Amino acid sequence: MLVAFCASGCHRRLEAEIGSEKSPVVLVLHDSHVAGEHEQVQQLAAALGKEAGLAVRAYVARSSVEAIQVFGTRRADAGLLPLFEYLLARQEYGVQARLRVLRGDGQPSYRGDILVREGSGLAALAALDGKKLAYADPYSMSGFILPAKLLADHKVRPVPVFAGSHAQALEELRAGRVDAAATFAAESLPAGLVRLAATDAVPNEPLFFRRGVDEQVKQRLAEALERLAEAPAGGALLHAIAGIHGFAVVDDAAYSAVPEMIRLAGTQIEALVPGGWIVWQSNRSDVGP
Repeated sequence: MLVAFCASGCHRRLEAEIGSEKSPVVLVLHDSHVAGEHEQVQQLAAALGKEAGLAVRAYVARSSVEAIQVFGTRRADAGLLPLFEYLLARQEYGVQARLRVLRGDGQPSYRGDILVREGSGLAALAALDGKKLAYADPYSMSGFILPAKLLADHKVRPVPVFAGSHAQALEELRAGRVDAAATFAAESLPAGLVRLAATDAVPNEPLFFRRGVDEQVKQRLAEALERLAEAPAGGALLHAIAGIHGFAVVDDAAYSAVPEMIRLAGTQIEALVPGGWIVWQSNRSDVGP
């Protein structure tokens, strides 16, 4: 869809025309949000456009690199992407957060848990020093970055095992192949497992806009999304796409502490986005001083 859209001349888009039928507002989503339900993405675009009184086109990026780089080339105007992708797009292209996603019963943030088996005898973080700990994957905030930072803060060094997913990390723990597992904090704990420690919380990902988008366009689209989330049909559509229950107004300052959390966990934003180093390198000259 992006290729077809760009072939029609999206690089020549004029800011004053964005939101018109000639140059629709382009909303980018990530496949991890839509779980393959691309038809619902088009339904969202239609409902959002009707509510905002704007022409809106939505598409699902084929990769994290594409999802980010379109904001540097002005081929996209708004994004609803995972937290790391937003942070890298902000770092590289100055995108601006506008609404924070709310989930569950209106929760604006999330955290991670470090779990152990009942009766394991492990009762404190210090007990994990030298033990095997299953992380979800290297790109997970709740399943890697937050617990890694917590352990680093307490100078605890477990043996890391990247299981590949939250579900597999818990399976490794249940099977006794690891001593603890890091995962997202759920409302109820899995049977047979207990919480050893909880991490700090981080804000849910935002709806953000490309720098330079007209303020009126941003306002109309953001307000339309809020109204859509409150309507039965629109709310069901948003929940199906990304588990969204609503939105709250936010700005970039709400996310200012997250890059430092990432640094303290011993990594960088570019390393947490699949292909993130491609984005980082493409914006830096190969010519030496």
